[in-house]
Amino acid sequence: MASPWRLLALERGPRNVSPLRLVLYMKILSLDYGDKRIGLALGDTQAHVAVPYGILENRGRIYIFHQLKILIAKEDIGKLLVGIPLAMHRSKATGAWLALNENRRSNEVRSKNIPNEQMQKVLDFIDDARNAVVIPIETIDERLSSREADNRTHGQKKNAVASRDAIAATIILQNHLDRANQE
Repeated sequence: MASPWRLLALERGPRNVSPLRLVLYMKILSLDYGDKRIGLALGDTQAHVAVPYGILENRGRIYIFHQLKILIAKEDIGKLLVGIPLAMHRSKATGAWLALNENRRSNEVRSKNIPNEQMQKVLDFIDDARNAVVIPIETIDERLSSREADNRTHGQKKNAVASRDAIAATIILQNHLDRANQE
């Protein structure tokens, strides 16, 4: 599999260190999975800015994965980031999410008696996505992203419901980029 990293530029480094420095970046597509719609956002590791991309109607896995493959090729995406709706309280769900991020299979996460029905749907989606797309898939805690998106779209017209999903995906991705930038 090809590397998801892309060459942005060759820069001159400090004279006493290295004459040239590689500057690499990767585009990331964030998903806010929902039963009706999937919010999409794009960002990259160079600019550290997430922007809403739109939504995908949830018309079933075959349709979703077909559209994702087209988008991955079109936008040269290097990684998918999927938000997982954890329970608000510290519980086995939090530990399960951490286990998932340690590259364990979603089946192992399910065995921890997770009470969150939506989380199980997202984990099923991730399992299927790992078999459908060839780029890495990472997960992130997406608690309250939809509520924050609601706050940002409060008072807007009804068509803002669809943009709410894209805004939630943007919040998820921006949180990821901010965290990665601090490391």
